[in-house]
Amino acid sequence: MRNRFAALVLLVIPPVMNTLAAPVPEPYAILDCGPLPKTKRLQAVRNREIDGITSPHGLMVNGVCRDPVIRELPAVAALKDPRDWLAKNLYVTQENEGNHLRIMFRAGSRGEQVAILNSMLRTYLDRTARRLHDLEELLPHYEERAMNLFQATQMAQDAKSRDSFQKEWQATETLANEIRDEIVRLRRVDITRWAR
Repeated sequence: MRNRFAALVLLVIPPVMNTLAAPVPEPYAILDCGPLPKTKRLQAVRNREIDGITSPHGLMVNGVCRDPVIRELPAVAALKDPRDWLAKNLYVTQENEGNHLRIMFRAGSRGEQVAILNSMLRTYLDRTARRLHDLEELLPHYEERAMNLFQATQMAQDAKSRDSFQKEWQATETLANEIRDEIVRLRRVDITRWAR
């Protein structure tokens, strides 16, 4: 009798333990978008970031589609054009007052999800590095233009010319400040958590 009870317990307990165990969490990644520029509104900037990640024809999804590892995944290889499928299954939410984006992918196997998320992060970092390089090259041109306009404002003979130069100088200086803020933000972009 004791042996029967012990055998019964051994047969019943493992399935019960499996149903009581916590489910394995979905893979996700966390992207630190850097500090927001003082000149822009938080939600507008984050919405633009989220749209850039989830748009089926945006740089992020296209970058993932060009990744040879991703093209070989069974779930992706079966599709003629996986962009809509990728975009439809990407979910992005804001964390940490909007500075962090949690990115999840909810299709395919767990291994495929991890590969797609990490490819998305690599694409984002590559895009960020290119944008940072472009802005760092562009900034000196705006600074020089602002300095030339300021000098023209100082040397203008009549009030109409002076006002025109001053307005253009202020607009150029504002753009240069926005570029500086964006450079600071892009330098701080980082991956807080790779998918695993």
